[in-house]
Amino acid sequence: MVTSGEELLEKLKSTVYSETGETEEINTSVEPEWPWKILWLDDEDNSKTLFYQELKERLGGENKILFCKTYKEAEIAWEKDKAYGEIAVVLCDYRLKDSNGNISPKQGYGFIEYIANDFRFCGKIVYSGLKENS
Repeated sequence: MVTSGEELLEKLKSTVYSETGETEEINTSVEPEWPWKILWLDDEDNSKTLFYQELKERLGGENKILFCKTYKEAEIAWEKDKAYGEIAVVLCDYRLKDSNGNISPKQGYGFIEYIANDFRFCGKIVYSGLKENS
């Protein structure tokens, strides 16, 4: 279980290395031009979080993070990327709510199943902000 943003970033980096076949450690003190993108599916705006800011800085800009607030937006971004194959990691909230705060009919775990059935290889990280007794 990841308990901090730094641990999550290390987990993400490890996942990207394993999925992209990178074998050399990248010097993160220099801003590299990453050849891949992250698709982030979450119904909440995370653009102000420290994790988002850290990803943006380390990846080289917001254009490397495809932030989607709905299953449909994520599905469209995934389909558009088929021609390029730049999405190396999908970061996905397990449970999604619609704009009214109701449980969305299509959930984050369903999106993970959708991309798994597409037979494209990418790292998948699923998380939830739900409390254990919710």
